[in-house]
Amino acid sequence: MREGRIPAYLGDYGRDQERTRHQTDRTPQKENPRPREELRMNKTDKRPPLYIVATWEPSTTPGKLVRYTKEEVRLHSDQFGGGDAHPAVNVKYYGPNLTGKIADKFACPEDVAEKAARTAWDCACEDFWRYWAEECDLDDYFPGHSVKVYSEGRSSGWLTVHGLPPVESWDAVDLARWRRFEREVESDVEYRTSAEYTLEAIEANGWAITPQTTATLDVGIH
Repeated sequence: MREGRIPAYLGDYGRDQERTRHQTDRTPQKENPRPREELRMNKTDKRPPLYIVATWEPSTTPGKLVRYTKEEVRLHSDQFGGGDAHPAVNVKYYGPNLTGKIADKFACPEDVAEKAARTAWDCACEDFWRYWAEECDLDDYFPGHSVKVYSEGRSSGWLTVHGLPPVESWDAVDLARWRRFEREVESDVEYRTSAEYTLEAIEANGWAITPQTTATLDVGIH
């Protein structure tokens, strides 16, 4: 055997042992999930990567979560040509006409039911804006910011919040705070426009009471 040479079988054994040692010492490393997702328009884009800031919330499917991103924050401006747009909640209502239900419940003519529905709607709108623009503690939603709520758009279809920093600068905490506010406003709209709320308001205020319905109620009592 020439000095410095390793027999083939010994060399193979040594390489196998070295390979085994490295495999034994190597512990599986979990990849750290990126807290933010990088997006580039294309491979030649030299600009810094864009980051998606998102929050997660329960979906309508049990056990599932859906992502809410800054791109989903709606903005509204009442100024012609755009102007300064502010974060906004769409508070338009496209629900069913409750005149029939009112007439059935209170045994009143349709014109009386229609008037009662209109009165209930006006009062619900007034109470809604009074709460969110005047009575609500907005610091609970947006601590550290001096914000105000305004009614904007045709027929007051948008609730806008003035005083927040630009949406582009929001981090995940800012986004989560906004989403909480948005969801609670939407929930309040749903509640105040529900048939249950409307019928209770009409009954409590006697808006559908007429001489005919009073006579009907008296008959029922006797």
